Amino acid sequence: MNQSNAHFLNSNDWHIKAISDDEVLGAERCEHTVQIGNDQARKMICLPLEFLHGWLFQVKFTNTMSDETKEKLIAYKRRCYKALFNHFFGNIKRQLEANEIEIKLLEEINELNEIKNRTSSDLRDKKAKLDKIREERLKNEPNLFD
Repeated sequence: MNQSNAHFLNSNDWHIKAISDDEVLGAERCEHTVQIGNDQARKMICLPLEFLHGWLFQVKFTNTMSDETKEKLIAYKRRCYKALFNHFFGNIKRQLEANEIEIKLLEEINELNEIKNRTSSDLRDKKAKLDKIREERLKNEPNLFD
């Protein structure tokens, strides 16, 4: 990390305390000492990238924050809320749509099975009639000695 882009937090900073006190972030954080120049060492708190967005979502407004930073933070938090909604509600919505399709397919399968059963019954009846006609035809041979 380029030290000009690094954001060093004072160990008394509430952000450090919030990370340390958080059940999830506290377990994921690690500390590194970074050398700045020849004579300065600073403690750096690091989080795995997958937890960074959640930490940013928790950032609170301060009196020293510029209006531009506050606006960006509000926009970021709105995107976080929408992303969470889309993730969780999207799963429910997709499940409801899949359920509707499944119900429709089951109804169509049931209808086709009923048609198949009626057709099978009709086929059996017609074969039975055909067999009876053939049997009658063979029985009704003329009898010369009656």
